[in-house]
Amino acid sequence: MKSISDAFSDWVSDSGLEHKFIEANIKTNWEQIVGKSISNCTSSINVSIPNIYIKINNAPLKEMLFHQKSDLLNTINTYLKKEIIKDIIFL
Repeated sequence: MKSISDAFSDWVSDSGLEHKFIEANIKTNWEQIVGKSISNCTSSINVSIPNIYIKINNAPLKEMLFHQKSDLLNTINTYLKKEIIKDIIFL
């Protein structure tokens, strides 16, 4: 017998809503994922799996994140517990 959690996960996957849940999860928990300083400089987040589009309103931070893109990708995917996001596009 499946647990309620497993049944819900299966339903989300089967219904095609998984991407919407991932997007909501990232947006809702952005500060927890990247920390307060990055979160405070983020003006918008859009997820179109496998990409995430992030608007950073601090030029030096945006440049730094661009150079540390692989670390940020790893942080996001570690939080999601899956290798879902493949690229970050900074706006």
